[in-house]
Amino acid sequence: MKKINPIIVLILLSGILLSSCEKYLDVIPKGKKIPQNIADFEAFIQNPDMHFNDMTTPVQLTNEFYTNSAAINAVNLTSINFNWIEDKSRVDFLESDEAYNNAYKGIYYSNLIIDGVPDAIDGTPEQKDALIAQAKTLRAMSYFFLVNRYAKHYNAASASTDLAVPLNLKPDFEQVPPQVTVKEIYDLILSDLNSSVAALPAKSKNSYCPNKATGYGMLARTYLFMKDFDKALINANLALGQSDVLFDMVKYYTDNKKTIDATANPTLPKFDFLNPENYIFRFGSTSNKLQGLYITGSIPAKDSVRFEPGDTRYRINFKPRKVGADTICNFFRMDDFNGGGMRSPEMYLTKAECLARKGQFTEAMTLVNTLRKKRIIPELYADLSATTEEQAITYIRRERNNEFFGTGMNYWDLRRFNTEPKYAKTLTKIYNGQTLSLSPTSHLWIMPFSRKAVQNNATLKQITEL
Repeated sequence: MKKINPIIVLILLSGILLSSCEKYLDVIPKGKKIPQNIADFEAFIQNPDMHFNDMTTPVQLTNEFYTNSAAINAVNLTSINFNWIEDKSRVDFLESDEAYNNAYKGIYYSNLIIDGVPDAIDGTPEQKDALIAQAKTLRAMSYFFLVNRYAKHYNAASASTDLAVPLNLKPDFEQVPPQVTVKEIYDLILSDLNSSVAALPAKSKNSYCPNKATGYGMLARTYLFMKDFDKALINANLALGQSDVLFDMVKYYTDNKKTIDATANPTLPKFDFLNPENYIFRFGSTSNKLQGLYITGSIPAKDSVRFEPGDTRYRINFKPRKVGADTICNFFRMDDFNGGGMRSPEMYLTKAECLARKGQFTEAMTLVNTLRKKRIIPELYADLSATTEEQAITYIRRERNNEFFGTGMNYWDLRRFNTEPKYAKTLTKIYNGQTLSLSPTSHLWIMPFSRKAVQNNATLKQITEL
């Protein structure tokens, strides 16, 4: 990996660690050295601080992780989300919001690059265009994260009036960015991606740096969430044309089977950051950066049935253990975790969904099975087939849920499918002898802004008060 410029790191840390990006102030202290050459700006792109998309709270809402009863035995932010308590205010427990702060921190860096690179004292026009394109791609990813967390899901009929998040396009210390609509955020995302993809490099220097596959992949993801399946399909094909490699998890399991099966807490070769599937690597939360999913990624034992018996995504990541009276499946593999980025399997499944929506069920399931052959051990593998859209979508959703465990993709998928009556799902569970449910129309699907965010931005209105 390219070494990060220590001067730039010092500049960033001196400002960022002492102030919240909810204020959009003092990110680079006045009077300090500012980036001037291409190497300085490249250091921003490769700085891990630019690569956080924290989905901890949404994952709590979908009950994707095991949550110890001790963490939810009182009314707090975790218990409200985990147990779907609709009459308590999450805002009361949300003084500040790391997910919001880190996203806007990354956006600030992107804006700094976009504004500053044209005046860099060195670099070719091609180098400058590529850096600006990478910054626009990262900005688009951050805004996609924000709009699909703090606003209603995209609806063409209401997107021009549905409020979303603040739109910040300049590295301006003093500005208070206006809150704009869902349509305006999506328009920016598409503009950033469409205007930059041609200038993106075909290959990245490392997994932090967007390339053409990232750009086309983000366009496919965005159009999928807008239900423009034709354009999503076009861009998924373009992304796969750049990189369609799938990591052979079956071979990885076979190569390490003795250690995995015989050891309670095995040490396995790391692969996530260098995974050939990566279009881009982005951390989820700051805890993921420190320890991956090793501490937080456990699931209730009953949820292990969502994986097929021969699924190596379960076998190389989870082992059963007791926690008090509970039996859980503990995520034991200590590795980096691509919790906020993008990998080629997403494009296989995006393309499959688009084909299923067009009635091409055989072609859709061929893509699903291509992925599954790299995940399911041969002696337990059998092709899946579908004869209806609903059947194909069911298989595709299961694969997305298992493939992107811990990334928050299930939360995003539930939100978008909840806008379609035939796919909307009410979540139910029994907790402490009570049957609890989360309807597709619950306000809990929209995350509130923190109190500090509202205090620091007079234009900001809560989408949900609870």
